[in-house]
Amino acid sequence: PEGGWATLAATHRTGVGERQRAVLADGSVLQLDTATALSTRFDVQRRCVVLWSGAVLVDCGPDPGPDSNSPSPRPFVVRTAQGEIHTPGGRFVVQQRSGHTLVQVLQGWLQVQPKAAASPTRRLGPGQQWQFDAEGQGPLGAADGGAGAWADGLLVARDLPLAELVAALARYRHGWLRCDPAVAALRISGVFPLDDPERVLAAVQRTLPVRTQALTRWWVTLVPR
Repeated sequence: PEGGWATLAATHRTGVGERQRAVLADGSVLQLDTATALSTRFDVQRRCVVLWSGAVLVDCGPDPGPDSNSPSPRPFVVRTAQGEIHTPGGRFVVQQRSGHTLVQVLQGWLQVQPKAAASPTRRLGPGQQWQFDAEGQGPLGAADGGAGAWADGLLVARDLPLAELVAALARYRHGWLRCDPAVAALRISGVFPLDDPERVLAAVQRTLPVRTQALTRWWVTLVPR
């Protein structure tokens, strides 16, 4: 995982600004975020999703039941470049970032196994999130209250640094969008529509003392007003 040539084998993918809903053979539902690529690999031992890039909201239940080819209920597994997330059923968000994975639990319980063999597994419950690397290092805390809101086309900001809002919005917009360091620490709250990035930028300029500086429509920087 984590991008590269392997994404060419993805069974599901979205482009910049696109989202997609996929229903799997076991009834599980995947919501793919913008610029996401993943593969589904179901066998007699487990129901597996390999997340190559981007983010996915998983809504899965227990295995429908053993049959002649599957003698026992199979766990649902999401694999990233940093490890594997196992659950019998739940609702959670997984995002493949550069060098680490972010998992946010909405419902159910998860077991997270970092890639390094010596790293212990960690159990996460509803309302928890963990950003971890392959060694199992990274902050554990409360899940963002807006986790998974992108599945409904929304970006939820609660006292968020402007730099983080701009980085999130940039994933849904073609071209280059960045934040000048002079305004990066400004805080913003609100609920913004992801399907209209230009509308969000206009709202930010009305709310904060910033303006857009554009070399072209594809190269935009937020700078002090």
